[in-house]
Amino acid sequence: MRVSQALERVLLLAARYDMSALCLSQLPDLRDMRRRHRRERPQMIIRLGYGTRPRWPVTELMAQ
Repeated sequence: MRVSQALERVLLLAARYDMSALCLSQLPDLRDMRRRHRRERPQMIIRLGYGTRPRWPVTELMAQ
């Protein structure tokens, strides 16, 4: 439950600053990632950043 709440806080904070978030759950399965994180067992990797393209207006999305 705490992990879900922490993830929710991170995603909401990112949205507040107009950042994009991408949750990647398959990366921990890659060999290179396993070598880098031998002690830890990451379940998900979150990629945060500012998008290069502006977001589409909601009205345009809803019209489709």
